[in-house]
Amino acid sequence: MIEICNSILISTCTGVWPGVWVVRVDRVGGFVIQDFPCLKKIRYEPTLRKSTDKHKGVTMSNYRRYYVPGGTFFITLVTHKRKPILTSDLARTCLRRAWRIEQSRRPFKIVAFCLLPDHLHVMMTLPAHDADFSTRVRNIKLRFTRSFLKNGGDESAVTASKIRHRERGVWQRRFWEHCIRDDRDFENHLHYIHYNPVKHSLVKSAVLWPYSTFHRYVKMGWYEKD
Repeated sequence: MIEICNSILISTCTGVWPGVWVVRVDRVGGFVIQDFPCLKKIRYEPTLRKSTDKHKGVTMSNYRRYYVPGGTFFITLVTHKRKPILTSDLARTCLRRAWRIEQSRRPFKIVAFCLLPDHLHVMMTLPAHDADFSTRVRNIKLRFTRSFLKNGGDESAVTASKIRHRERGVWQRRFWEHCIRDDRDFENHLHYIHYNPVKHSLVKSAVLWPYSTFHRYVKMGWYEKD
């Protein structure tokens, strides 16, 4: 079976299926199939939050994160109170540094990326037998926050809850994650990432937005330049 849906993964964990087939990106535009008969290779993490951006308004209290070894994940990070700080020169420098440090310590491939003033979208592929995207995201957020504030970056006023958790007013506490299931799912999220600046009325054409991998895909022949 090529197309994978969340219901299959849930059934697997309850013992209905003897194993699970998962799709991971081997290269841009190409998918390979892996069989993980050991059910322990897929972990679940409960989250209590509401989703953001295109998922805005959808309650996530019953959401479970899917940890698929070697999987490709669509991830959204949002700034605290949607403060538009991410496209400044300082923020981009700090984010680039945080990203590179984490990649050097815990490798992953950036399949697609788009940075907007108050949030970012990224599609990343993890190495085989590695499913820990949460640690990578947490470390990137932490390193960015420390560097950004140390170098004069501004943060939003924090709530009592954030103070109790020793959090700063830079990022929202949670993040949105989706495990890519198949070719169609991959293409849908790829287009969503690259056309997000148009969706938010920041530019009239995706090619005009400088902070994304759209231009890389133009060179690869996925998109027309205009």
